[in-house]
Amino acid sequence: MNRRTAYGLALGILSVAVALAVAWMPIGPLLSDEPLPAPPNLLIINGIIQPGNGFLWYYLWKATVTLVIVFFAALIASFFVEAGPGVRSFFAVISFAIAALHYANLLAMTNSIKIYPLFYIINININGNLINQYYLDIGQLFIIYGVYNILRLFKK
Repeated sequence: MNRRTAYGLALGILSVAVALAVAWMPIGPLLSDEPLPAPPNLLIINGIIQPGNGFLWYYLWKATVTLVIVFFAALIASFFVEAGPGVRSFFAVISFAIAALHYANLLAMTNSIKIYPLFYIINININGNLINQYYLDIGQLFIIYGVYNILRLFKK
């Protein structure tokens, strides 16, 4: 491993650590235009929205959004530099961290989830009506991008 790859890995790990630390701070107004009161203490258990002890998803969400903002800022900055081993290793680390936080967030929020290639479905039962909510799975997109960067890193 050369020095630039090590710098990229260290910068990626430092970015993840900062995002995890910032998630415990009151940064809601910086992440969303909507006024954010205290997070609702609701979970989706077996498709039914129930009160629960589920504040963990909110902190995981803040860490994920913070890392996504760092990712896109670094992506824009990478347009002006050569995509060498340092940049590739940074994007690999941060992509896998975003995916891990994304899935931890989903698992902290619900147990009624079905994951398919590039999308996932959350089932919600409201007054006896089963509603399927479809979402684009950004976790899988970031995993694909992280694997791409690792392959490009070892190709050279």
